[in-house]
Amino acid sequence: MRPALDRIARAAQCSPDELVLLLEPVEDQGLITMAGNAIAFTHPLLSSGVYTNATNAQRRAVHRRLAEVVDSPELRARHLALASAGADPETLAALDAAVAVAAAQGAPATAAELLELAIARGGDTPLRRILCATHHFTAGDAESAQKLLAGVVDELPPGPVRATALLMLGGISVYTDGFTAAAGWLRQGIETTTDPAMLAQLHMMLSFTQMNLGAFADAERALDVAAARAEDLGSDAVRSQVLSLQTMLGCLRGDGICPDRRRRALELEDRELLAPVIFRATANEMQLRFWEGDLTGGLELYEQLWRSAAGRGAESELLFLAVQGTLGSSWKGDLARATAIARDATERADQLGGDNSELIAAVARAGPAALTGRIDHVRQACTEATEIAVRRGADRIQYAAASSLGLLEVSLGRYPEAVDALSGTIVNFRREPWMTEIHSAVFVSEAVEALVALDRLDVAESLITAMETGGARLGRPWTIAEGARGRAMLLVARGASDGAETAVRRALAEHDHLEVAFTRARSAGCPPDRVVPSAGLYFHLMMQLPGHSKVKK
Repeated sequence: MRPALDRIARAAQCSPDELVLLLEPVEDQGLITMAGNAIAFTHPLLSSGVYTNATNAQRRAVHRRLAEVVDSPELRARHLALASAGADPETLAALDAAVAVAAAQGAPATAAELLELAIARGGDTPLRRILCATHHFTAGDAESAQKLLAGVVDELPPGPVRATALLMLGGISVYTDGFTAAAGWLRQGIETTTDPAMLAQLHMMLSFTQMNLGAFADAERALDVAAARAEDLGSDAVRSQVLSLQTMLGCLRGDGICPDRRRRALELEDRELLAPVIFRATANEMQLRFWEGDLTGGLELYEQLWRSAAGRGAESELLFLAVQGTLGSSWKGDLARATAIARDATERADQLGGDNSELIAAVARAGPAALTGRIDHVRQACTEATEIAVRRGADRIQYAAASSLGLLEVSLGRYPEAVDALSGTIVNFRREPWMTEIHSAVFVSEAVEALVALDRLDVAESLITAMETGGARLGRPWTIAEGARGRAMLLVARGASDGAETAVRRALAEHDHLEVAFTRARSAGCPPDRVVPSAGLYFHLMMQLPGHSKVKK
């Protein structure tokens, strides 16, 4: 930004005309330019050289004068900080005020930088470091945030401030070190405070880590405590967050979606409150709509949430949203958009840093890559996801990458390799056959197709039966359709093509209630070049087995 000539004149304590007369010889030498009310050096090295050659006293004096004439709270704070050698109250107050302005304007990186100035100028307090870490994390710099918090936790006595730092460490570790490490920090936080508001937040975040680790009973107990603390507080906003997480837990563990909790969470939500995105009823409603098959509604909420997070510069939130947008767009069949969003997720994960961020981004890339037949991309993303998952014990996230690899192998007709890629998901699904929602059972069609091709019909039937039972219990069209498609393949393999035709029609009838383009095309036997490489494999498999003529009809 070019400084205004009249502002420099005020700092120099002369009139604009006098300043022009003083600077004209310098302009004639080609060192500066003056155009209208703007003034600038002709090359950045010139300004750097002037600043570097000035004495410390001269620099501080100039900054002090500039602080008196600038209008921006941020610039005034910066000049005051650079004008002082220590922690004078005026400078620290100006920096704190500028931090609030920067954060409100959606510039968390600037807010973090200003707090670092305050800390460096002698204003080093635990609260400033925690706030600085918060802004670093919001801006997508998890590494800096984690370092700040790790340094402050051990210095703090038990109480709400230490619990706040531990809550932040837990939230950051979800992206960096994984859910197990995050849960460890959160348990420490719970042990260090009796504050009901902080305990509610800690137990909600702990429940989120436990859900992702598959410890659903533990997650339920954590949410029961959070619900009790929400009642102690009498806070509708916290009640909304707890109800929303309870709704998600029910769906994740196969109980379906509780309509009353879902509705009440949205009614009580305070949309102005900057709570973690995973606590917000609207964000969880987006995911529930995707899982139900209301992809248009889910993507509408995704767009709203994306605009809000982008406007606040909330980079860590945008990574979470990018993954959800990739899933919704992939299922809807908008593969170009899904690929673009997955690429964005990768860039944000690289910026944020940490194993779990890279794992989440790799899973996001693998899905659209498999659906568009980019073989090398799928294998690379799945290898990366598997390595991180093994290192961090994140089996359930890795299963999503395995599903993409299974889809790729089935698309290539490599059925033994598909079963090998899906072996962990198959074992887990047979252990928990009630987990038939799309978020847990998206791999089942590929597994059934590969198992039938390898004549492992009993294992295939166990998966199909689970989908049929779960679809009937939950009334979920996608689950019913996938079960019917699998049943058709099994019946053909056993020579019962009449029943197979009925099952295919049932699958297509259920897809009339859905927008999931890929699975409908797959069930209809759409030609491969119209959707994805594997879309016609269902009917291709039928042609290789007895009774194919009626199925073809």
